[in-house]
Amino acid sequence: MGVHAPKSKRRPRLTIEEALALAERDDRGFAVAYQDGVFVLDHSATAERDQVETDLPMMRKRAARMLRAFEHANYPLQQDCAEDIRDFIAIIEGDYEAIAKEARNLWNISIGFGSAFERDTEERKREGELLTADQRAAVDIFLATSANFVRLFPAVRAMDSENRLHRNIENRHTLTVALIESSVKHDILLKADADILLALAQIAQAATSQSAKAANALDATKSNLLKRIALLGAAGAGAVATGALAQVGVDLETQLELSERSIEFIRAAEGDIRAFIGSLPSDVRGPMAHAIDVILQPDAS
Repeated sequence: MGVHAPKSKRRPRLTIEEALALAERDDRGFAVAYQDGVFVLDHSATAERDQVETDLPMMRKRAARMLRAFEHANYPLQQDCAEDIRDFIAIIEGDYEAIAKEARNLWNISIGFGSAFERDTEERKREGELLTADQRAAVDIFLATSANFVRLFPAVRAMDSENRLHRNIENRHTLTVALIESSVKHDILLKADADILLALAQIAQAATSQSAKAANALDATKSNLLKRIALLGAAGAGAVATGALAQVGVDLETQLELSERSIEFIRAAEGDIRAFIGSLPSDVRGPMAHAIDVILQPDAS
């Protein structure tokens, strides 16, 4: 397919220096949004507490759906999930201070559900299943919120880093540059945003006092970008229900060209994408890897 030049009209931008300063203060990385036919880095940082309180209603809603899905748990993995989601709900019923104190437990539960999703994915490749279709769908939707929600807490982001869950990538800098450059080539990301990520990559590679924060912010931003790309690509491949897309602000009718470019990007950079995804925690990795599998099926459009 042809490459379409994206429109460049957008809100005022941060300079690279301003973006780097923001990343040094906030290792959550940049959020990613859809605008004018491309994905853009969202520089409008929200205070952690405000973001937790904004996201909490949706987190509670999706946890409640999980509880309903596991109401009839028949096997050990399902029973473990049922117990874990009850614990998760008990924690998020509290206020911000109470939730923050239990953030590490939320992280452990989210990681556990990611592992359950991955185990079920592998079992389905052998024509079996560990989760029912409804349970699997509930876990998938839950992880779409929980993987972001739990990492709003600094203690959880520190655990990701301390436990080296973003690891096991040889030639990490080369891989990062390749992914960023490919995203520009396929009109996924504007060059101005790519330049910010490349500047972060240089700092992460330089082994200075700011390298760890830059690396964390860069990993978080790449994860956010690839999640959006995978979602829109899976939607274009017909693997995501319209209702689920609406919940995350995706309108395939207006974003069809970007969806097609997302699929082409994934096909072209499959090896690099899988290498990066493979280094992520299971609650991020499992659904993303499955989305890539779906997009790359021979009958995917």
